[in-house]
Amino acid sequence: MILIFSEKIDISTIRVIDLLISNQLPFYHITEKDKLHINYIDDYELIATINSQIKVDLNKCVIWNRHSYIFKKSIANAYNELLNSKFAKFYKQEIDIIFEHTLDSLNRENLFGWQKKTTINKLNVLRVAKKIGLKTPDTKIIGGLDCIDHHNYITKSISEIITIEDEKNTYRNFTRTINKKDTSSQSQIFPSLIQSIIPKGFDLRIFIFKEIHFSCLISTNNNNHDYRLNLHENNTYHIPYKIEEEIINRIRHLFNYFDLDCGSVDFIANEGSLTFLEINPEGQFNFMEQHCNYPINESIFKLIQQQYATLNLS
Repeated sequence: MILIFSEKIDISTIRVIDLLISNQLPFYHITEKDKLHINYIDDYELIATINSQIKVDLNKCVIWNRHSYIFKKSIANAYNELLNSKFAKFYKQEIDIIFEHTLDSLNRENLFGWQKKTTINKLNVLRVAKKIGLKTPDTKIIGGLDCIDHHNYITKSISEIITIEDEKNTYRNFTRTINKKDTSSQSQIFPSLIQSIIPKGFDLRIFIFKEIHFSCLISTNNNNHDYRLNLHENNTYHIPYKIEEEIINRIRHLFNYFDLDCGSVDFIANEGSLTFLEINPEGQFNFMEQHCNYPINESIFKLIQQQYATLNLS
């Protein structure tokens, strides 16, 4: 069996499922509302039941953890009644440990998109990236505006991008430029990340999935420091790009450090120099397939197919 943990509406999941169907491979797509009941775990077996119907040994399944939070949510969904009881705090703690133990018990060779935590710490990633030889921006966390001089900086979330909506507007915390004269007079602010502005030639996105990788230059005619702010203007261009093997090796070193096997990596390219920005373990890559004609989803399918064949031969 092939198990896919992902959001119900996900382009990459849909495309890989189409390939699974056309190749008559057995699979189950576990989404936000599905339930994964843990029946039994020992040193050899990891038995679970999906939606009270399908019993599987997770260690005899090929698993694509496309959206890591779905795995944990599906386990929690099986125990909703307990998690809404007066003992909810206790059961939540228990599920956290069960989830971690379940991941640790899985056969890593059969698992794609390994990620124990649903997010990784951007600040730790930058620190380690610098240690392994990747160029990184000058980064600070500030809790007061007296820490800012009169130069321009960029600011972005320390955690992840979120969407907030009210009756009139939609807000997203993309990367923005900041200058002391543009800020309020408050001497103390919520701790915020700022980085020195790097003169931008191009954005560079690299997608890594196990042993495969694809890279794409992203060019825009606008001066914004986050190209996502201009996507609606149709002036953003995506160009296939061959990345140096030395950079790929350092990225893989970074992935190994944080126990990742999949993710999108962002750089700024300027005058032959690459500056590392961040890793997004579940970053979007379908635009790279569309604009650069990369066979990304087909490559993901082939790796899953190969591992399924290996599993059935053993």
